[in-house]
Amino acid sequence: MRNGLDYKPFARTHHLSAWHPAYRAWFKGYVHDLLQKFPDLHAIEAVEPTVDCFWTAEPDYNPAANAEFKRRYPQALLGDGTWLKFRAQGLTDLVAIMSKVAHEHGILSAVVHTWPAHANGRLMSSEQIRDQVGFDFDSVLNLQGLEKIDIIVGEFLWQQWAGEYGGAVFTPEWTRRASLDFVRFVAGRSLPILHVEISPWYGQDSMVQPTLQEFQRTLWAIRDLGYGIDVYDHSQIEDRRAWSILADWNH
Repeated sequence: MRNGLDYKPFARTHHLSAWHPAYRAWFKGYVHDLLQKFPDLHAIEAVEPTVDCFWTAEPDYNPAANAEFKRRYPQALLGDGTWLKFRAQGLTDLVAIMSKVAHEHGILSAVVHTWPAHANGRLMSSEQIRDQVGFDFDSVLNLQGLEKIDIIVGEFLWQQWAGEYGGAVFTPEWTRRASLDFVRFVAGRSLPILHVEISPWYGQDSMVQPTLQEFQRTLWAIRDLGYGIDVYDHSQIEDRRAWSILADWNH
């Protein structure tokens, strides 16, 4: 962190620096080891890679990251716009390592990430997300060769933003608008998959629990777009007896 302490955004979470060479070497070896132990995997996925959980620009001030930043940008300042881009590049590099190892083992690579929205319903720009959380959709999608990501999964949870902002902007039908914007942004650089959930969301404005009817409307809003749909998750669908909604998909 900026104050020199370890970055622990949650009690059981301890983030390491994407720029530390020892961590990069360990991460590459970990992915290799995983795929050697489970050779029947079809794909491997990076789940919501994030540097900055609370959008405070506190991480990543690891000494190794700071030294590399100063080597590359001697005139720039820690915490400035150049630093925000540099911070995100470290995470992009980790995704590239994962994807390259996956392809060397003959399987697919994927990334899933939330795409945040503004209160008016519009999706944030890739640059805004990059500077806030440290994940750069555009750079990840521009990876090439063995590093190229095969599948990009965008999370579009209307209940999340209804819980954060309140109001009537975020409904199940909002999912279609957000999904179309996402697909246009991907622009064929990876296979887009649309992620929706039946999960409740506890936001700053309220707690939003999708009804079974709203869950159905969410699915119906995007089912004709022609892209893959990822639904979360089995246990909640089981507990809420929502299988009939999925069974009714083609009706």
